[in-house]
Amino acid sequence: MLNPVFAVCIFRRMETVKDRQRQPYYMWYGNSAVIIVDFQNEWSMEKSPFYIGRTSIAAKKCSTLVHEAFKNSSPVAYTQRYMERTDNAFSKYKSRSNIVEKLRDDRIEKFGRKSWDPFLDTYLDDFLFDKGVEHVYIAGLAVNAGVRECAESAYNRDLDFTLVKDCCLAETSEEMQFTLEDLQKYRDIEVRTLRQVVE
Repeated sequence: MLNPVFAVCIFRRMETVKDRQRQPYYMWYGNSAVIIVDFQNEWSMEKSPFYIGRTSIAAKKCSTLVHEAFKNSSPVAYTQRYMERTDNAFSKYKSRSNIVEKLRDDRIEKFGRKSWDPFLDTYLDDFLFDKGVEHVYIAGLAVNAGVRECAESAYNRDLDFTLVKDCCLAETSEEMQFTLEDLQKYRDIEVRTLRQVVE
């Protein structure tokens, strides 16, 4: 049976994406939510093999996105992939796998997951449906890993959503550019800057 949130969003996606693409800027979209993906300490540790520079800048912008959501009474979800192995960098038993300090907020609903798909074996679908969400803003790390999986999973569920590109990072600028262009070309995914979302 089709989840009701899919049925709601199928129409919203068809109705709104092309219209908003004609507009250079738009205000915060009503009945929205923010999904933050894998914004963990590990990415910001210089000695880590998963180190990504400039995370503090992206975290600050992501914090602004979260603030905008709460200002508009919109829910925020944080989804994070945990590894069971204690020797893994992203082990759920290590503090370096925790969400970065700038994004810690008790109002954020947290979803742990074992797979890359944030909707699989979690209640994220039900959370969005219960909140009456019609549009989702996606941000996080890394754009060519967990963020891409989140975007494609949302797309496959016919969710109407926007990827906020300057609230995301990849290990290299080339990976970032390729992933965004690939998602836009083959998934018709809407990509906007933070400024375009909040102004």
